[in-house]
Amino acid sequence: MIRDIYVDNFFGHANSIEEGIRQFHGVREFFTKANFNLREFVSNNPILNELFLSHNAAASDLTHAKILGVHWNTSTDSYSLPTMKLPSDDTQWTKRLTLRHLNGFYDPYGMKGPVILPLKIFFQQLWKLGVGWDTRLNKECTQRWKSLLSGIHMPSLSSSIPRLAIPLSIDGCTLELHIYVDASQCAYSAVAYIVCRQPDGYGSSSLLASKSRVAPVNCTVNIPRMELLANLLGAILGNHIVKELPSFDLNDITMWTDSTISLCWITNESKRDQPVFVRNRTTKINSLLPTAKFKHIDGKLNPADVASRGCTSDELNSHPLWWHGPPFLSQPQSTWNPQPELQSPSLKETTMAINSISVDPIHEPIVPIIEANRFHSWTKMVNTTIIVLKFIQRLKKIPTTLSRVSLHRRAEQLLFRMSQTEFPPTPHLIQQLRMYQCPTTSLWRCRGRLENAEIPIESKCPIYLPRESAITRLFILYIHHSINHFGQSHTLTELRQRVWIPKGITTVKSSLRHCMQCKRARAKPFALPEYPDLPTIRTVQPDHPYSAIGLDLAGPIQYRTDDNSKAKCWILVICTSAQPIWISSPI
Repeated sequence: MIRDIYVDNFFGHANSIEEGIRQFHGVREFFTKANFNLREFVSNNPILNELFLSHNAAASDLTHAKILGVHWNTSTDSYSLPTMKLPSDDTQWTKRLTLRHLNGFYDPYGMKGPVILPLKIFFQQLWKLGVGWDTRLNKECTQRWKSLLSGIHMPSLSSSIPRLAIPLSIDGCTLELHIYVDASQCAYSAVAYIVCRQPDGYGSSSLLASKSRVAPVNCTVNIPRMELLANLLGAILGNHIVKELPSFDLNDITMWTDSTISLCWITNESKRDQPVFVRNRTTKINSLLPTAKFKHIDGKLNPADVASRGCTSDELNSHPLWWHGPPFLSQPQSTWNPQPELQSPSLKETTMAINSISVDPIHEPIVPIIEANRFHSWTKMVNTTIIVLKFIQRLKKIPTTLSRVSLHRRAEQLLFRMSQTEFPPTPHLIQQLRMYQCPTTSLWRCRGRLENAEIPIESKCPIYLPRESAITRLFILYIHHSINHFGQSHTLTELRQRVWIPKGITTVKSSLRHCMQCKRARAKPFALPEYPDLPTIRTVQPDHPYSAIGLDLAGPIQYRTDDNSKAKCWILVICTSAQPIWISSPI
């Protein structure tokens, strides 16, 4: 009962009329003890509705009900999702207004996910173009947005969906959870189906839930890694379904993907040699669904394909795979096509490593477009590099779509590559620091012992910077200035959040000698003279104390009495040999 209560609403289910009657009386009796009058009951069974009417506990409308924003038609036992009103044609669209309208679509189960996905992709493109929040969209973007809205506001989008996903009588049947995942260049998705299999092997499948996400904006992820992200999304979805359906024995879980590379990554028992990105996600997948089986499916039979690419509402309603999955799900498993023989994961990884070395761009000569010795500031050198990159793009007639932040990141990566090319790491240093080359940026990175930590990749595997390079010296001074000229220990700690410099303490110490602000702060106004010898009166043993003294005055110290304010002073008498102090009475 506790699981079926949300605030002051109760959502119950029963497999028979007798069970429904017992549940009705039990719930009302339970709430009556707390002086709560539970009312407005509604059911998809006419007999139960008559029972509710006889106890004055029925809802005003026994045909249509609303459950947490979802419309339920009790006569047909189906539900539908609410639709938003189509805006007027003269609406002045901005990025803020598009986001507000996009978040207005309510689809908690992801049944209409493929229809809403194109709107998410469009909004992501606005981010890539750098459109301001309150900037009006241009004519082309406005027309594209209106065409997407016209497709999603079709009447077919509000069509009813059968509520019953699992048959009422499952005696002798087994329940199976099948999750299909797929990815494209724009998005990745996961779709879950529940299958009730009869003892003879045949079964019925129903769409349970789906989830889709757009591709990351800040980094470029290739298709195999996008497929791996789709598998992780499917594992999260499957884990959520198992937790939300504790009364059903959902131990038979199968995840289907059309990517053999991601399938090799997940099924590979040895995770040590995998890249950090792959190892972290495969470990997470196996921990979320420890008993799941991972299988391959043909891309034409994968229902998650439409969820990763998007479609119109009419195409979704007539889609042959979306609502019930591929046809073989309802057939006995003995008739399914055999699984293809996958390539060994270790051999797969070795082949990929050889390919990356054969096309490795770090061995190609890189012409230094910036002379680091001519600069005294890291910021000026990066800004100059950005100007040079923009000029090269104009010469090649390549439209600039990168933001200022992306250009700044690319300029820094280029400068780091220049320093590594000028002073490449030795084989001994590569082995000592466990260095590897990033396939996307061609930068040498150092492996530490923090690969299992949930921190950015810059901290897990910092970029290698040679200590002899002038670029390294400017970057050290830049970090030193950004932390308000702290000492060498703080500067080195901040540097190691992003880069690794061999003999870091020595390199930082020598570089900080060129910091003019620190030189000026440590400079003394004049040289102190040498301390003279002590006078004879302080070194010769006296006959008695206070034979040679020094005098000093203390005060005046202000204090207040009942009459008025006063001030007092003291005389301090110091013996120059034994150095006792005598204090006179207040004067």
